[in-house]
Amino acid sequence: MAIGLGVPCWSFGIQHLQGHLPLEGAAQIVRALGFDHTAVGWAHIDWPALRADPIAEADRVRRIMEPLGLDVDDSFIWFKNKYLDEFVNELKCTITVPDKRMREDNFEMYKSFVAFCQAVGCPGITISSGITYKDEGQTSEQAYEISRDEMRRMVDYGGQYDVELRPEPHGESAMGTLERCQRMLEDVPGLMVSLDYSHFMPQGHTEEEIDVLIPRAGHVHAR
Repeated sequence: MAIGLGVPCWSFGIQHLQGHLPLEGAAQIVRALGFDHTAVGWAHIDWPALRADPIAEADRVRRIMEPLGLDVDDSFIWFKNKYLDEFVNELKCTITVPDKRMREDNFEMYKSFVAFCQAVGCPGITISSGITYKDEGQTSEQAYEISRDEMRRMVDYGGQYDVELRPEPHGESAMGTLERCQRMLEDVPGLMVSLDYSHFMPQGHTEEEIDVLIPRAGHVHAR
């Protein structure tokens, strides 16, 4: 299997909400650094436009990437949920949100993003496996179960278009421990991960212990 080395466009500027370089400028930096692979997502995507016409948004991204010779090998979805009207809360909208209406809206957005990824030639989508909404009375086990069920249908849907689902296990997420990550991979056939060793090593795990996830790693972060 060929391995490509790249850097995400969102590395340049603030990756989340605002203050980022435009996608054109970030992509030019990626190319100038000598990389031919990159990832797109966060505020570099016009999410309302993607919802309305994912193919048109993919065309916009391709017009930026192709002249630079950049392949998009990963992406990150930002759930700008239609039921959220407070900018500050948008980062907290994950697939484990207790409100079922919001989960359905997230899934509709995911379907649009799958169409975008297929059109742009991106093989996988990185997401968070979701947080525990303790303020709303949700337990960690309830969050895990919702995450499992949501990712099952995401894997099933994306698989029809050869687009992998790659949750990134991080400390506060439903897959935030090595044990829970392995449990989720058993519970959701076809699920891959965006593997970042730095999320597990502060928990006391060695590289060798984390290596067990390599067969299910669709994307790896190097630091």
